[in-house]
Amino acid sequence: AKDYRNVMTLLDTIVAVNLITDRATLLQRIVDMMIELTDAERGMILLRRSSGEFSVEICQDAHMNAVEPRSYATSGVERALEIGDAVWYLGSGAETGRVAAGNAIGGRTKQIEDEIRSLGLRTMICVTLPVKDQVIGVLYLDSTRLPANFTESDLVFLRALSRQIGTAIE
Repeated sequence: AKDYRNVMTLLDTIVAVNLITDRATLLQRIVDMMIELTDAERGMILLRRSSGEFSVEICQDAHMNAVEPRSYATSGVERALEIGDAVWYLGSGAETGRVAAGNAIGGRTKQIEDEIRSLGLRTMICVTLPVKDQVIGVLYLDSTRLPANFTESDLVFLRALSRQIGTAIE
């Protein structure tokens, strides 16, 4: 069932990339699909500006409503940008969960975990959006509850999908 879901999400992404020409509509559709895939409560895309800074381009909740990008795990976003890879936190049951990353996360683990806990989050997923040899943005998802069916193994798929998303946005 999960493999089928992943294939359908990949196909939906390809269709969106090829059919949606309006950038705002494309970003909204991408966030909608990623919220659904990860069972997140909120999703956003941060894109690099000409100044080199990253800013929130779109932020919406699981009901596809635009929301203000208040209080998100900025240290997770910063670390993902530093390492050029995904950073995630999937709390589990009574455990506090732990931060993990595609590359070594280094000494920032406690800072990121503390920020996530202070925000009341149980799940945080931050995936870079690469195009060729640069990162053009970040897909950020979070939730105050545990994901129903999302596991660390799904991150492999999400990281692969991020390349397609990055190319679509570029």
